[in-house]
Amino acid sequence: MDETEVISELYALPLADFTRVRNDLAAQAKARGRKQLAESIKQLRKPTASAWAVNMLVRHHPDEITELLALGARLREAQSSLAGEALRELTKQRRQAVAALARLARGVAVGYGQKLSAASEAEVEETLGAALVDPAAGYALRSGRLTSPLSYVGLGPLAAVAGPAPTADTELPKPAGRSITATWPEGESGLIWPVPDEVDPPAEAPARIAPPAPPRPVAPAAGPPAPVAPPPRPRVVPPPASRADGEERRRLDREELERVRRQRELAEAREARDEAEDRAERTAAALDEAQAKAEAATARRVELDRRVDALHEELRQAEEEAMRAAKDVLEARHARDSAARADLVARRYVERARAEVERLEG
Repeated sequence: MDETEVISELYALPLADFTRVRNDLAAQAKARGRKQLAESIKQLRKPTASAWAVNMLVRHHPDEITELLALGARLREAQSSLAGEALRELTKQRRQAVAALARLARGVAVGYGQKLSAASEAEVEETLGAALVDPAAGYALRSGRLTSPLSYVGLGPLAAVAGPAPTADTELPKPAGRSITATWPEGESGLIWPVPDEVDPPAEAPARIAPPAPPRPVAPAAGPPAPVAPPPRPRVVPPPASRADGEERRRLDREELERVRRQRELAEAREARDEAEDRAERTAAALDEAQAKAEAATARRVELDRRVDALHEELRQAEEEAMRAAKDVLEARHARDSAARADLVARRYVERARAEVERLEG
């Protein structure tokens, strides 16, 4: 454990537990050989009832505290610009906000079993009013580690803020109590090559019948006519090997059709191959481009993360410096007010002494 963790734990406790837990933590640190931490823990002051109530308010109602400080910023801006109407409205809002937060603080205290006296409630309102109009008091309030109430005039030292300034980002205290999804393109459907319909071979040609030869003319002969011979009977002359020729023709036709079909399929396959290769080249180029963009984006992300870390560190250091400056401001104001009071007392003593001298001389 370190001092910051101890402070955060202690000032989030119920008020009645503060001293006991502080002593226990100091004893634990001493038992572990961390004497300096033990001494620092022992020196932590128990907050007053009003300061404790404000600390609990900061932890349980951080949004309302943020709105209060934002209202204070607008009020200071209106004062600097002499915006009379806006200033009157903001002053009214200031009274309402302080009263509402004071009621919330009272309710939070009751929730912890701590009832605030009228004087403590007045100190709560005074602390909230100081934080609203004074940025230094606002820093002290946001720490949630007050040990005594704040006042806009004559503030106590920033021992009212326990321990070192908070080193976290300027977040209000809390109450006690990259996967990357890649979408890939859908798969493309395969190519479907059309299969030509089968062409039936031509039907077998019918057998041809040779026409009958015309009758030969008979020359007249002397004497009794010779008997005329009857004309020859027509004879069917089948074409030689007609069945074998038909089968061969059909076979050749089938082979021709098959050759044509194969050539067509080959042409279509080559066209599909060329399209696939062209698509593959385009997708490869797109992949290279996307890869280059991803690498550039990754490099930019790394650079931006580095800058963010550096800015966070600068912000943390600036906030620590601001808290230290606020502490110096409050301590300087306290010293100024103390000196003013001492000067007033001294002047009164001088006046009394002069009057006594004049009385005795007279």
